[in-house]
Amino acid sequence: MTAQGSPSRQSAWESLRWSKQIEALFRQHSPGVYRFALRGLEGDTEHAKDIVQQVFLDVCRQYESDFHCKSENRQVKLIMTIARRRVIDSWRKTERETLCGDIEDLDRPQEDSFESPRRLERSDRILEDPQLRRLWESLTHDLTQTEYRVALMTWEMGLSIEHVARTLHTTPSAVRTHRSRAKRKMKQALVQLQETGEGGDGI
Repeated sequence: MTAQGSPSRQSAWESLRWSKQIEALFRQHSPGVYRFALRGLEGDTEHAKDIVQQVFLDVCRQYESDFHCKSENRQVKLIMTIARRRVIDSWRKTERETLCGDIEDLDRPQEDSFESPRRLERSDRILEDPQLRRLWESLTHDLTQTEYRVALMTWEMGLSIEHVARTLHTTPSAVRTHRSRAKRKMKQALVQLQETGEGGDGI
């Protein structure tokens, strides 16, 4: 994504109308997109890097229509909306499912699905703080893949039960069941961690 490489490639990149603005967005926000993708992909670093590339290719394609002259807050929200869509699309491809609808339409701004900056900051802190990261890994260790994704989508992405159900092609009732199981398992893990901590071996 950066303007590194052969002179011809660099020249082609710099010839793009909004290259400097897009490069600035990439430098500022690609680390946050990477951390978000890493969480969503359960630690798959190479796949997370691919998500970053996909997101900022979309930014290039949509810059003039959706980013130009927009506030920084709106730009960040849209970048993270695209990142979330790419992570979810990746889940579906892994399960050999097809993403319904045109991905370009899904990447357009959707006010009701924007990521909260506060939620994103909390997610970043979990990844950057070794103790918080270890706590999250311990709490989610016993979750099934579906329970993990439901937990991530409801508690980290802030999506509604109905939105999660549509995304995972299931029912709101099933989402509630998975969320309830995830919550119970995480509570049990937290109790065990607290008991271990009282013994001197905790985090």
